[in-house]
Amino acid sequence: MKMGRRMLKALLIAVLVAEIGLILSPASIAASTEKTLYKFKGGTADGANPRSGLILLSDGSLLGTAYTAGGGCPGLSPVGCGVLFQLLPPSPGSTSWTEKVLYRFSKSESFSPYGLTQTQSGAIYGVAGAGLLGGTIFKVEPPKDANSGWTVTTIFQFGDNAGGLGSYPASTVVEDASGNLYGTADGGSTCGYLPPSASIPFPTAISCGIVYKLSPPSGSNSAWTETVIYSFKGNSNDGDLPGNLVMGPSGELYGVTTAGGKGCTYTANVQFYQERGCGTVFKVSPPAPGTSKWTESIIHFFEGPQSDGAHPIGDLNLAADGSLYGTTVSGYAGEDGGVLFGGGGVFKLTPPVSGKGSWTETTLWRFIPHDVKGEIDYDLGYEPDSKLILGRSGVLYGTTTAGSGPTTEVVFALHPPVKGAKNWTETILHAFPNSNSFELPSPNMTFDNKTGNLFGVSPFLGGKGLVFEVTP
Repeated sequence: MKMGRRMLKALLIAVLVAEIGLILSPASIAASTEKTLYKFKGGTADGANPRSGLILLSDGSLLGTAYTAGGGCPGLSPVGCGVLFQLLPPSPGSTSWTEKVLYRFSKSESFSPYGLTQTQSGAIYGVAGAGLLGGTIFKVEPPKDANSGWTVTTIFQFGDNAGGLGSYPASTVVEDASGNLYGTADGGSTCGYLPPSASIPFPTAISCGIVYKLSPPSGSNSAWTETVIYSFKGNSNDGDLPGNLVMGPSGELYGVTTAGGKGCTYTANVQFYQERGCGTVFKVSPPAPGTSKWTESIIHFFEGPQSDGAHPIGDLNLAADGSLYGTTVSGYAGEDGGVLFGGGGVFKLTPPVSGKGSWTETTLWRFIPHDVKGEIDYDLGYEPDSKLILGRSGVLYGTTTAGSGPTTEVVFALHPPVKGAKNWTETILHAFPNSNSFELPSPNMTFDNKTGNLFGVSPFLGGKGLVFEVTP
């Protein structure tokens, strides 16, 4: 049995919620507007529990996947194994969005999709964590003409990770100028074992994860080819359990690991996290001319839980100036006089001016337990875990995975300091009602450059999940 990134994230968030209790931050509530565009029905006719971000297509429609239901899995699931869907904007004179199920995933290929992304070339790829052997990467193509429909093709199937080729993809993919795809996987790099316990009477292998490259078919080779370009060691000098990647201008890859590295001196009841570290931000650089080896370096070790962030889960965002923005799901506990984990925060990493030397971390925001008056406000979330969106005027948008009382997830905006000020300020754009869905990280939101609006999904709100739009 192996413990990978998704299992660790679910366990970590559950422990954080139990330990922290009420973690809230000083913030203002904005007069923004939230609108539910669609509620999933589940069953065999519709999908349910969307867990991937949306793609905003050129016609204004939204493309996404639902993790379960849809009716495409006879013999495996009575309701289905997920769907690819499209939401069409209201027609003239109407206010309702219309959903179309474009594809139903089946047990014979990719199923239970949870990642969808559009690359720089415009191609659309997805990730399915279940399927034959160890997960798959699939490609989505629009209709070629009026008489055809959308197609989903499995381009790569992960095998048994005992061979070192990885299994259970942990991220969506990024694409380089040559059409090669890059991503991370949970399996493929066993870096230790948990001892037997009462519930599991045998050693449990710990998977630290890999970074892989998929090369497209060429010449007589009709299949995509996988190359493992880095295997994480999961010790105090390296990361453990990588997430999504972002690609820099020279083909370098950046990402976070939820664990690994240094720090995280927790109490005995969470010794597991102490042993695995607070997480890292890493860089994997392409081979130098004349060589074939990729080089990994850690550009930041998180030191939480008191004075720094810990356990980054959300994706990084690479700004035009080369800076990296991200979130940690815990840390900064010292802001509340020593609460065990802390409510997480938002950070910025600035590259060295000369290209050599250390990156500089700046904490932009801390999600702390109480407001400025020391009072509890149930509408303020904590544990940010989604990718930050770089919006207009330098505003950062994101979501938190948890809250307390009547609130669970919130959509927030972080505003850069105004002239003459030093501190960022936070605005809560929308607070969702409690759905007890903290065990799943929040899918990334999508930003509409034309309107400035945000689109997103929630896996469980509305019963089977929903698609929402927030107007800041």
